[in-house]
Amino acid sequence: MRKRVPKIEGHALFYLHLKSGRIKDARIVGLNGERFTEGLVRGRHFEDAPVITSRICGICPTIHNLTSIRAIEEAMEVKVSPQTKTLRRLMLYGQLIQSHALHLYLLVLPDYLGVDNAFLLQKEHPEHWQKAVNLKKVGDKIIEVFAGRATHPISSVVGGFTNYPQKEKLYELLKMVSLAKEDALLMLRLFNSLVFLRLNRPSNYLALSSPASYEIYDAKIKSSQGQVFSAHNHKQFVKEIIRPYTRTKFGLFEGKEFMVGAIARINISFKKLEPEVLKELDDLKISTPLTSPFQNIIAQAVEVYNFCLVTEKEIMKLIDAGIKTEFPDFKTKPGTGVGACEAPRGTLYHQYSIDNNGKIIDCDIVTPTVQNLPSLEHDIKLLYPQIKDLPEEEQMRKIEMLVRAYDPCITCATQ
Repeated sequence: MRKRVPKIEGHALFYLHLKSGRIKDARIVGLNGERFTEGLVRGRHFEDAPVITSRICGICPTIHNLTSIRAIEEAMEVKVSPQTKTLRRLMLYGQLIQSHALHLYLLVLPDYLGVDNAFLLQKEHPEHWQKAVNLKKVGDKIIEVFAGRATHPISSVVGGFTNYPQKEKLYELLKMVSLAKEDALLMLRLFNSLVFLRLNRPSNYLALSSPASYEIYDAKIKSSQGQVFSAHNHKQFVKEIIRPYTRTKFGLFEGKEFMVGAIARINISFKKLEPEVLKELDDLKISTPLTSPFQNIIAQAVEVYNFCLVTEKEIMKLIDAGIKTEFPDFKTKPGTGVGACEAPRGTLYHQYSIDNNGKIIDCDIVTPTVQNLPSLEHDIKLLYPQIKDLPEEEQMRKIEMLVRAYDPCITCATQ
């Protein structure tokens, strides 16, 4: 049994090898063509890397831009101000809000409402379509205000920013975010009301973790099994391997499958969510650990509400304190650095080695989907016994729903 998977970012198919009614093997086969991004940036000046790598993915260019910048700054020992970190976090909040909203409403929800695609969703359930559009606009606006434009940032550079928003832009953004948090709350309640397939499969979850906050920009990486390590040491734990049947790579943690993404972040940093979010989760009877891959859908909805609240509070602080004009000031020097930030789909790593002239001599990028693919293949095997008595067309639809719960980005996985 094999079928191309619609309604995901990129192109892939799943393949099942069945023998005597039992599943022998399950594979996710990426169909995107390689673009060899790591090779493209070698020999280029470090300033080019954040620009080039932001083109890896049309959905999440901001995370690649900022993770690339962070890696270069570590390599050249560039220190940035607390304000710069705050503005970069806000960019990532916008990235996560718009990506999650589009995924949940336009790719996931049609399956549960009995419509085939987002166009029918717009026609038959315009209220859900409009909420997706509203949240997408807010996420885009957050990025635009701080990064210069919504897609492929231009203001965020090594050492800081080249431009800063005027106070009236902050007031305009604050109004949009304040309205959006109501849509985000309704979205959380909607997706919590959906009935998911049963698939209880605890995993090892990996994400940035800070004792002080729900961190997505600057922290060590923590696993739910207790390991803690810095981004610079990630290769000691996370290994990429190649499998002959696909163009994507696969990631293993100490030789075993694991999960990254919203479900991992919620499981590791649940208590660091905003108080309003924790109260709502208590009312909805949502608690951790989340142990089904289908609960990644709930985790994404939780994050959208949480990041709307955090963004509102941070913008109010910026309005009160004002934004200082700070321009990058550093010297080029050789070194190797690693950046790790939380993309919508999980922890993203960029690593660069830079020479005396500021040229990149080595580059390595490990994307979240690469890290999730082994778990996804395993979960297809676990799901099949529950659906094997269904008609084949319905079996394939259930597997598609599992794939979409992971929110894979095959484009990133074959960068």
